[in-house]
Amino acid sequence: MKALRQIAAIVRTELRFALRRGWPVVGVAVIGLAISAATFYLALANMEGLPRDSAAESSARDLAMVWPAFQWLVLGVVPMVSAPAIPLDRQFGVNELLHSLPLTGAIYLLGKVLGTVIAVLATGAATLALYVVLHLVLLGPLRTELYLALILFSALPLLVWAPAVGVLAASGLQTRRRAVLVGTLVGFASPLCWGLRFLPPADLRPFEGAAAQLSHQPISDLILYRYGLLPPYTLPPTESDVIRTSLLALSILLAASLFARLQLHLKEDFR
Repeated sequence: MKALRQIAAIVRTELRFALRRGWPVVGVAVIGLAISAATFYLALANMEGLPRDSAAESSARDLAMVWPAFQWLVLGVVPMVSAPAIPLDRQFGVNELLHSLPLTGAIYLLGKVLGTVIAVLATGAATLALYVVLHLVLLGPLRTELYLALILFSALPLLVWAPAVGVLAASGLQTRRRAVLVGTLVGFASPLCWGLRFLPPADLRPFEGAAAQLSHQPISDLILYRYGLLPPYTLPPTESDVIRTSLLALSILLAASLFARLQLHLKEDFR
């Protein structure tokens, strides 16, 4: 119980820091608003002259077109905006107070990661709620089962993994500037960690095939394929592709956790 209370206290503090500093909140809000605006633009253009009853199918096709950009933005931007969480504590001298408390490094690390992840998820939920309300008012009904599948199995894992990896990767650094640099490097590598497609489409030239390969990921592609929304030039993934992707991402997250914990122990004797 004592450990849970300590974790909860760190999470609350990190949430306040996230709101005050604004990095994770602003980053996720910009991504959400940009993807929403792009989807609305396509939907309004494609629905011109059509009845509201066609909004669900029309906007579903538009969402399928925009969704790869969401994944790239989350994996590229969120690690960068989340990385300064621990280095800022050192830069502002907060870690000196933490070392004076009966607090273990594992609890501190878990609290910082959870606080950042919750801030990201809360911001994502707020932008999603705004999108749903505007969609119902301006366009009409939406394809609920598709949205739920993409949110639960594609967006949610990314919005948990990306901030967690960003915080963990920069946990041993001393300044925000270095943390942002490391977070940027992690953002460049993150799409590869999520198992981008292994086989490019056969009917495209090599460069175009590579571009298409980098634009789609197995988890979301499998969902879109099952709803008949996968572009015809994209090879549908298999369940083994999705399992391999998930295991790779989970392994990287566990390795980053062990690395961060070791950094705190060796550099600061944070037991």
